[in-house]
Amino acid sequence: LPPPSAPPPAPPPPPNVLLWCDGEGGPNPKHGPWGSWPWAVVSEGKTGAMSWDLSSAAAAHDGTYGYELRVAQTFDKDWYAMLTLPPFLVTDHQRVYSLTFWAKASANPKPRPHIAFQDEDNDYAYIDGAYLQLSAIWHKYTVQLVVPRALRGHNVITNLLLGSYTGTYYFDEFKVSNAEHVQPPPLPPSPPPSPPPNVLLRFDAEAYEIGAVNSQAWAEGKMHVVPQSQLARHAGEYGLLIEVERPFEVDWHAQVSFRPFSPPDVHHGFVLSFWARASTEGGAAGGAPKLVFHDADDSYVTLKKAVVPLTEDWSMFQVDLALPPHRAGHRVVVAFWVGEARGTYCVDDVEVTMTLPFEPPPPSPPGSRRPPS
Repeated sequence: LPPPSAPPPAPPPPPNVLLWCDGEGGPNPKHGPWGSWPWAVVSEGKTGAMSWDLSSAAAAHDGTYGYELRVAQTFDKDWYAMLTLPPFLVTDHQRVYSLTFWAKASANPKPRPHIAFQDEDNDYAYIDGAYLQLSAIWHKYTVQLVVPRALRGHNVITNLLLGSYTGTYYFDEFKVSNAEHVQPPPLPPSPPPSPPPNVLLRFDAEAYEIGAVNSQAWAEGKMHVVPQSQLARHAGEYGLLIEVERPFEVDWHAQVSFRPFSPPDVHHGFVLSFWARASTEGGAAGGAPKLVFHDADDSYVTLKKAVVPLTEDWSMFQVDLALPPHRAGHRVVVAFWVGEARGTYCVDDVEVTMTLPFEPPPPSPPGSRRPPS
């Protein structure tokens, strides 16, 4: 029999993809010349310790391999230990260069690596960068770069500076693309309008005030709350990010609540609306935290409880509330009970509005009552 034919070559990347590294080729130099694959760099003679496996099965987000780096001892400077990506060419200064990748980290405190873009053709001068908050669960991150006209035709190196935080880092699927054009700067924003008189509570994370969000967690589990997170935004720049790293014995042992609101009377109805999504390891049940109304002026007794069936897609939810007469003048607190499952919860655009007054049911029409027997 004739020998089998060689497999067809891989298709070329799309024209706007300037860099792609997914770890499947491994770090062996036979896969390309120096600088054609990510490389770990540790400055010589510096105090600190980092080891790595650039073809790690544990670091694969999609596929067989990814990039795993372990910082056992911090360095004096974050750039003393880093992961360096291959350079990409700046072809047009009027385009936005977007670096995307998947990452997670196992560390405490939460690591915030510095993503630095540097000019390879100008003695590695710093161009721009960003600090990213990693978590123990896979997330897709995007860092954008806009370059001046003088950098057109230059090669840009991307360095992930890891030396400031101990822990194990996992990266996969690095991509740089320039499909978008630079947009002119927007007009300065108008001052936010005053809320309508029927809005009793509003939280959108854009202008966070201390005390607007409060968290409470028991010792047997672990929860991390970020009141202003770009990962949790639905509309605007920020949203509320809740990460449960270690589940709790009961759901109410991990709570996130908002500032109390004051119902003006007990004759109106009240509607809580919000956008939310979740990514949990508990399946459908794990993605269903409880939303609870508490009476802040009566030992935080529960007024109403509702299960919120969150999914990985953004959805808007509404929960209504009616108050009995003996709760008149009491403040109400809205809380999420999230301790049941390990996962990430994103909440944004929280609002409590007052609806039309409740009316008693109309009387029965004449003759509709049955005569007594």
